[in-house]
Amino acid sequence: MAQIYFFDDQLHNDPTQDPDYQDLNINFIHIPEGDYNEDRNFFFQNNFYINNNDSIDGRVATPAELPSAGGLTPYRFFRDSGFHIEPDDFEDYAHGDTLALIFDWDQTMTLTNGMIMGDGDTLEEQLADLIQGGDVPETWTTETLARWYLHDPDDENRVMNLIDFFEGVQEMQIPVFILTANGLSTSKPQIMPDILRAALNLEIPPERLIRAGFGGGITKPEAIRDIIIPLADSHWSAIANRVEAEEGAKAAAAADEEGPAKKKQKKGGRRRTRRRKRNKRKRRRRRTRRRRCPRHPDEFDKELKRVIAQHRRHQIARGDKRFKATKGLVKWSRPNKTKRKNRVYYRKRKSRKKR
Repeated sequence: MAQIYFFDDQLHNDPTQDPDYQDLNINFIHIPEGDYNEDRNFFFQNNFYINNNDSIDGRVATPAELPSAGGLTPYRFFRDSGFHIEPDDFEDYAHGDTLALIFDWDQTMTLTNGMIMGDGDTLEEQLADLIQGGDVPETWTTETLARWYLHDPDDENRVMNLIDFFEGVQEMQIPVFILTANGLSTSKPQIMPDILRAALNLEIPPERLIRAGFGGGITKPEAIRDIIIPLADSHWSAIANRVEAEEGAKAAAAADEEGPAKKKQKKGGRRRTRRRKRNKRKRRRRRTRRRRCPRHPDEFDKELKRVIAQHRRHQIARGDKRFKATKGLVKWSRPNKTKRKNRVYYRKRKSRKKR
């Protein structure tokens, strides 16, 4: 059954506490609000600081490199807040039944609350303003500033774990939404997507950045029900339609290639072939056409099979009459939990009783 995972630090945004939303398969994950801190001495861990070669630098930034006049020091954050994930927990939220992932911004995606530095409507404009004012070194890039927004002084691996997690999420084509009450989502709608793109390589289309909650004119549970779920359904339907169209085009191309060969066949030749096959007792296995992987022609496209099965299970769970549960099929997943689960379907063999 399709699942939605909603991460937020405010318990009053939990949709599962309202009976009107309990049938939407929403899993609410509460993120601790944390305690307010001003980090003056322990500035940046090696998950954040970038040197001139755009590689991770193991040392800690010093006050001389990061002037305190611009407000970037001290780093005002909420200790023990923010979304953290370890590699062993990736499959808890990113799997074949995930319909969508929804994240709050303040104290969930970041460890701060409403803090945006510099003037400008984009991350590049903010960086230029901070460099011009002497608030950050000239060697900083948009990636450096974006990681500063997301870094955790107490968890040196947070940014790297988020990069790996969202890389897998995007490979599985799971839609990610930002649902926040922060006014920057409407006043400067490019800032948050710019930060996620530069720091985590995560793409957030404009329609997936939604303001709700205090000042948003709509509650977050209402936004999930009325905005996010229809967008997620459209996303998966578009994927299924695209895959179906590609399959149809390939089947048509294959039929065109086989057409001339069939025309050259003599009359009666097919009949004689069928007569010869009837006399053979040995049954041949039926051949089926499957899409082959373009990179590895000798292997079938497992990604296509997974997307089709995922869309089918989702539509069955929603009660779509056009999709019926297949009889005699059982689910299988690899026992190795360190790799992503590859759920496929196969036909259950009938056991023969010994006489």
